[in-house]
Parts: sequence; C-alpha cells; structure tokens
Amino acid sequence: MELKVPIMCETPPAPGLAGLRSLWAAVGASGLVQVAEQYPLMPSHASRLALARSGAIGTVTSVQVSSTHLYHAAALMRAFLAPGFGPATVNARTFVAPLINPLVRDAWTDDDSPKDAGTLIATIDWGGSMGLYDFTDNQWHNQLRTRRIVVRGSAGEIANDEVVRLTGPRTIVRSPLVRRQTGYDLDLDGFDTDHISLGDTILYRNPFPGLRFNDEDIAISGMLTRMAAWCREECDRRIRSPTAARIT
Repeated sequence: MELKVPIMCETPPAPGLAGLRSLWAAVGASGLVQVAEQYPLMPSHASRLALARSGAIGTVTSVQVSSTHLYHAAALMRAFLAPGFGPATVNARTFVAPLINPLVRDAWTDDDSPKDAGTLIATIDWGGSMGLYDFTDNQWHNQLRTRRIVVRGSAGEIANDEVVRLTGPRTIVRSPLVRRQTGYDLDLDGFDTDHISLGDTILYRNPFPGLRFNDEDIAISGMLTRMAAWCREECDRRIRSPTAARIT
C-alpha cells in the first residue's frame, strides 16, 4: 500500500475484531485495498441474487445457509438482505453427533466409522431481517451432507434451485431454476456452463464461455476482472485529480 499498489485481499483480511480494526486504521483511507468475497459471484448464487433483486419473491426477509462456513455464509446473507452496517445480534450453539467422514480436502478417507462432528447453528438478527447459519464440520467436502440455501421473501421463497411465488390472485407457482450445461451426452460444444434461467428469463450468463471453468473458477475470475476494472478506473481518477484517490 505504501508503494501505491492496488491490493486485492482474500477474506478474512484479519483473524479477529482487533486485527480488523488495526488493519482498517492502517489502510482504510488509502483507497487502494479491496477485500474480495467470491461466493455471491458463483453462478448458482448469482442467479438467485438476480431473481431476489427482481422483486419476484417480494421483500427479502431471511436467508438460511447450510453449505459453507462463517464469513462466506455471512457474505451470502448480506448479499441477499443488504442490511447495511448497523448492529447485529448473534445467538449460536454447537451440537455434536456421530457422522461418517468419507472425504476430506485432498482425498478419500477410506474410513466408514462414524466420528463425533460438531454442527454450529446460529441466528443473526439485523433488526428487520435475519440469517440462519447451519454448518457441520467438513461440510464443504463431506457429500453425506447436502448444501442448502433458502431465501425467504414477503411473496415467496427460493429454495436451492426452485422458486415458489404468488403470481396473481389465488395463483401460487413453483418453477425450477435451470442451468444450461453443455458437453453432456451428444452435445459436442465442450463442457461449460452457458446460462441459468427461470422459464424464458435468463438470470445469469457465464462471462467466461469456452474456458470450462467450474463455478468457483468463474467467481474468482469475476473478482479478478472487476479488480482490474477498478484499478483502471482508479488510475484514471488519480491522473485526472491526484487528490481524489479515495474509493468510497
């Protein structure tokens, strides 16, 4: 930062509250530091966000996340709820139960004996909206636990890849979110995500077609291209006005 180099930092940028405050005091006013969070840019989540922001399920009031941990889950909740920077009340409790753990980050365990696994359940109350956090040890890799997201609104909800909503008087409709994935069966266009749709409405298009990226690669590449665009814009701003270097 002291060399005036723009920085993209992975989440979390510090291990705790004291570290975050210290880091912000050191770099916050520089206009050079971006803290990156890729989960809202993943295709499935991005399509759900587009649908929620369209007003299809009314005002979004709560989000339940059971797939990823801590700051990633909180980032998803905040993306849907947009609670701002006001106070939040957190209540949490851990439960322990036996669970087979067939896969870890790098390999199969080849161990089918149940071991104690902790599940952390927490509620986050932003005052007018809330998040429910449900995460079991190693849930990222343990395929014996499904991934789940529920986005509830005043006129319906999105549950994983399905939306239920009120479309008219006495008319409740369930519709799937459908991913067009090339490369299956006799589709010879290569293995790739094309788009995600709700009926004839395209909610999401892959910005990197032809590269055969998985969802996280797409999200991280999206962050990198946004960072590059921000750097170009910031450089232009500095050239036009050397004193206007702060990003808000």
